[in-house]
Amino acid sequence: MMTSNRTLGIYVHIPFCLCKCLYCDFCSYTEQDGGVHSEYADAVIREIRQYAERARDYTVTSVYFGGGTPTLMPTTELSRILSAIGQSFALSPAAEITLEANPKTVDAEQMTALRQIGFNRISIGVQSLCNSELLALGRLHTAEEAIETLTLAMRHFPRVSADLMYGIPEQTAESFERTLLRTLDTGVTHLSLYGLILEEGTPLYQRRTHLTLPDEETEYAMYLRAAEILSARGFSHYEISNYAKRGKECQHNLRYWRAQEYMGFGIAAHSYFGGVRYGNGQDLSTYLKSEIFAPKVSETLSDADLRFEYIMLALRLAEGIEELDHRRRFDTDFWQTHRASLQKYVEGGYLKRENGRVFLSDAGMYIENAILADIL
Repeated sequence: MMTSNRTLGIYVHIPFCLCKCLYCDFCSYTEQDGGVHSEYADAVIREIRQYAERARDYTVTSVYFGGGTPTLMPTTELSRILSAIGQSFALSPAAEITLEANPKTVDAEQMTALRQIGFNRISIGVQSLCNSELLALGRLHTAEEAIETLTLAMRHFPRVSADLMYGIPEQTAESFERTLLRTLDTGVTHLSLYGLILEEGTPLYQRRTHLTLPDEETEYAMYLRAAEILSARGFSHYEISNYAKRGKECQHNLRYWRAQEYMGFGIAAHSYFGGVRYGNGQDLSTYLKSEIFAPKVSETLSDADLRFEYIMLALRLAEGIEELDHRRRFDTDFWQTHRASLQKYVEGGYLKRENGRVFLSDAGMYIENAILADIL
């Protein structure tokens, strides 16, 4: 296929899990027979082929298999899906190709096979390296198994990321720092750090009145301490929840935050393409039987919507808002339009304006939602 200057990211949702974590509200299924994996791959491939023509003038620069737990799918099925992407789209030879994995679901033999079929980045869901905290989250793996998986991943993949959480039941500032330091000692080059959110409808939410959670002050101290440690270790805090060594930023996720186009395949997958945001339904049986795929939800974004999303997403990034770019896109001066609100955050140390950019400090990133609500 011919390539062009227009680029695209591709997301593939793999909804299968060994069990549902107590905090998880993602679309995932824990009961399946072996045959459903092949059926699901068939359906994803049909959907890929249906939509590929719309992006014939695009070059795919990133592919991301998320979930769920993609490594529960046989490598042969993942390979079939990845091959269909390569056959249907103009896939850049330098494309970042990521899959998520949990400890207990991937071993050295499988990692070797995954590298051979084209994956060059892996993201490991660690969450904590304290066994009592893992138990509180409903995770199946132990701290020792997580360390072993990270160590194996470092041997097999050129780019390895780990997910960690703070604000876990019974967690202390000390236990969180131990988890962070042990994770860094494995040599990972990217870290995603999320505060636990008690999503309505999850088991942890239902138990919320009986949980011993770190208070807001302790959570904030964890967040700031992580930023301090990671900076000392050579990591850049390039997005609110993400840190990376130079050149190891997640290129796929940067597409989302820069409001660039992407297509999503599989149940519950969402897309942003041609100015339209659309998403699939979450019913597995319906998806498996589909021959023609139609979005469950679809929204054409207005100019006001586009500007709101641009500001919201850009302020998640350390690079922030480039004032000239904002003017080119929306024919308005960002600073002058919002000066009254912005100035007080500059004076408070939450926001900076330097070299034609407006961006949040570490402290500002922690309260981005409140700042956005004030600005917009």
